[in-house]
Amino acid sequence: MLRQAFEAAIDRQALVDVVFNGMYTPTVQAVSPASPFYIESNPPPGRDLAKAKTLIQQSGVRTPIPVQMNVPNTPDRRQLAEVIQSMVKEAGFDVKLNLIEFTASLQAATRGDFEAYLIGWSGRADPSSG
Repeated sequence: MLRQAFEAAIDRQALVDVVFNGMYTPTVQAVSPASPFYIESNPPPGRDLAKAKTLIQQSGVRTPIPVQMNVPNTPDRRQLAEVIQSMVKEAGFDVKLNLIEFTASLQAATRGDFEAYLIGWSGRADPSSG
């Protein structure tokens, strides 16, 4: 329920516009809408702050909800994380960013040493490869 609330508090189009200067198309899939593997019936949800707050209230968890997010320490990932941090704060989350070197972040992920982890997709042309 809290994961759903966190997701509902995010405005993907705003992330693309603010962090990436409108260069991408928001999606929840590993491929772009231009790919033959893209599933039209699975579009990204819009931001729904009311839904996020309702889900948090229904969970019974007191706000602010602390979340530590591991983030590779690059300028674009840091900015992306800061915008997400701001968005989800409006719903009741208190995200603390743990900026770490990329390889160290992968090692932490492999160990399961994270509450939330912000990472990009590699961009392989075939989602079934590798």
